Amino acid sequence: MKIYPIFFIPLFILASAIQSFGQTTGSFEETIRFNGENRTLACFVPSDYDAHNEYRLIVALHGLGDNAANYRNALINSLKWPTIFTQTIFICPDGGEDQNSDFHSPAGDEQIIQEAINFANSNYSINASDIILQGFSLGGRSALKYGLEHLSAFNGILLCTPAVQGIADVLNDPNIGFGFDYPKASQIPIFLSYGASDQLYVDAIGLTIDKLIENNAQLAYEKVTGLGHSIANSSIISKSVPFFDTPIPTGVDMRLRKVELPSITCGTKLSPRCLIQNTGSTTIAEIQFEYEVGGTKFSFTWTGSLTSYAHQYVVLPEITSPGGSQTVDVQIVSVNGGAIELSTINNEATTEVYVSDEAVAFPYQESFENQIDAWTNDETSSLFTWYLDDEIGHNSNQSLANFNTILIFYTAGYEESFKSPVLDLTKSDAPSMAFDVAFNYHKYTPPYFTADAIFADTLIVSISTDCGQNYTELYRKGGAELATVDEPILNPLSVEACFFKPTDEQWRTEAINLEDYKHEKEVILKFAYKSGLGGNIYIDNVHFDRALSLPEQAKENNFTLYPNPAKHLVMLDFKSEGQYKVTIYDALGHVMDSFQTTSKYQLDIGQYPQGMYSIEVMGNGRRNIEKIIKVN
Repeated sequence: MKIYPIFFIPLFILASAIQSFGQTTGSFEETIRFNGENRTLACFVPSDYDAHNEYRLIVALHGLGDNAANYRNALINSLKWPTIFTQTIFICPDGGEDQNSDFHSPAGDEQIIQEAINFANSNYSINASDIILQGFSLGGRSALKYGLEHLSAFNGILLCTPAVQGIADVLNDPNIGFGFDYPKASQIPIFLSYGASDQLYVDAIGLTIDKLIENNAQLAYEKVTGLGHSIANSSIISKSVPFFDTPIPTGVDMRLRKVELPSITCGTKLSPRCLIQNTGSTTIAEIQFEYEVGGTKFSFTWTGSLTSYAHQYVVLPEITSPGGSQTVDVQIVSVNGGAIELSTINNEATTEVYVSDEAVAFPYQESFENQIDAWTNDETSSLFTWYLDDEIGHNSNQSLANFNTILIFYTAGYEESFKSPVLDLTKSDAPSMAFDVAFNYHKYTPPYFTADAIFADTLIVSISTDCGQNYTELYRKGGAELATVDEPILNPLSVEACFFKPTDEQWRTEAINLEDYKHEKEVILKFAYKSGLGGNIYIDNVHFDRALSLPEQAKENNFTLYPNPAKHLVMLDFKSEGQYKVTIYDALGHVMDSFQTTSKYQLDIGQYPQGMYSIEVMGNGRRNIEKIIKVN
């Protein structure tokens, strides 16, 4: 027998011990140097860690104002995630000194995610094909962006109520400068859970889901009843484990995401449009739909070819509906000639529509006190939306209201609309519309901005004679001109401070002449609230009757302007003498200039940025608007 010198044995044992037992386990914090500052990685390693085995890694991103250690403790101790994700190491990178921003601010900060992966790989035995990027709130928003941009690094993306910043964020508005690479969603499994009671984010997350499906995402999602802005319980999160293991389940499975119809129709014919997605491994060649409205059922069989996670919009054949407010219910009742689906939980969707089977005749008025189904809202799934206010009205208890502020989401340029019932104007020889309005906007002064900053929304009223297909603008006011008080809301620093609660004296009645449309039988009036990032508006007591003696927009303009387009000077030439107020608005409804004149006026627009502007002239009881294009 060969005898080894005894001094070799302790070295061998020591090396083995370092490899097997030297790594830290349990919950601990590690400090690393990143982008010129010390950053914390809050870690959890199972107590029975064995370096001979490979472990799943979850990189978890915390939300606004939180820190890595708190978030790690919540996942490990409160939510018990180690019981859901067994043989898993968790690393929660800290957001750094800018706790009130996400992991993509400042630019390059998101690379802390890769640093967390590097730390795990350097110290532990990690399965490179089983790394999950997880995030909650703003951390979830960052996780979606980073995960789609770094597909090769992850086996899946786990999103818990991602704080998508409104419709502009969903649509990758360049003014936000964030941007989700939706087309890559077809290449990585995404599990998303969110709260049905999360009022700030529920609509934006819903729109995000639509965008992901429209890009054939490998997506599973759960909308959790009763959950607010929080992380779902273990029974929901545990569903992500088999999903990440097998994102394309073997068999037949279909998803009916939503049903779409216009909010109001002229006549009783409806053609619902459905968004569907194949969520199984089997190609779908046939789907049988059943849909119902007003107690009558219809059926339709779709044929085609839908591969795994492919989507399609299907327009169902036209049906006849009873009049009034209706619910349209659509179900998938059979797939591929009766094949058994893996799940039927996502096989039904509904939508609401107001079916105008008979136009409303003049005179007509609405004070928004009772049932108002005939007034419809084209919702864009945003907090910036019209709602029924049950506390404020003008000589009444309720009104339609909208609210907007820079303190929540970026909405500049977006419009939210509500529409009147379909109206028959032929019963009046001089039809007109009047409504009560109360409005105020927001102003910030130094030190909150380097100079005075105005954030003011705009109200636009338009008319359609073809059931909402096309609209003609009748009225536009914004900012100080629309305001019903003398001074804006100054330096509001909380959402509550942004609200305007008008007294009875802080309302104004506006009137619009509709005489040009007195031969039209199917008219819709649309009230659009265009965002200038600030304001609170109430509309009440809408009257459709004979012409009123308030300033109204005239059929023929009382001025001409030339040249158009223009680089510098524009001539305003008035057709009659009088006192005129001239206001220039940019495309977002911001007031660029306002002045009084009594004669021909030479306007210098040379300092304006290139784009389209509106020039409004009020005088002699008339109001006219012309568009002008500024070129460089």
